[in-house]
Amino acid sequence: MIATGSGRRSAIWSSCDTRTSAHLAGPAGVSTAEIRATAFRDAAGALGLRRTHTPVVECDAFTEDGGARAAQKLFASRPDVTAIIAGNDLIALGCLRQLARQGARCPDDVSVVGYNDMRFADAFSPALTTVRVPHAAMGAEAARLLLERIADPQAVVKTLLLPVELIVRDSTAVPSTSRT
Repeated sequence: MIATGSGRRSAIWSSCDTRTSAHLAGPAGVSTAEIRATAFRDAAGALGLRRTHTPVVECDAFTEDGGARAAQKLFASRPDVTAIIAGNDLIALGCLRQLARQGARCPDDVSVVGYNDMRFADAFSPALTTVRVPHAAMGAEAARLLLERIADPQAVVKTLLLPVELIVRDSTAVPSTSRT
């Protein structure tokens, strides 16, 4: 119901070096995680980036701890990553925590982008760049569509795409030359 793909494209390639981007995806089997991982791969492909330069690491949960574990796994195999696109803001926060543990600086060494623009995403250090999802509009439209469907069960099923917005904060930047 939201324009996930377009939000991903905007987020991935704004204000950060994407030659070695990675996606920390949500758990397998979760539709949101799969849609966002597909959007990441599609956007990378559209820019001509090779899959070997754009790994996708699956998190075991849409949580901060899940993000930290996935980031640790990612950096064990790909220490050259300069941009991470997380499946949601909690995964991004776990990634930030893992970066700090490893002595990496965000955004100087690695840019991090979240998804959802959860409350207080701007209060973290660094403030999290994220894709804002219009939650209130999504709920209102879902209720409206449900009422329409109840009123006319035979009506054609509608699909709506609501726009998302990239909120650029402090967690993204072109990386320092020490990492490139």
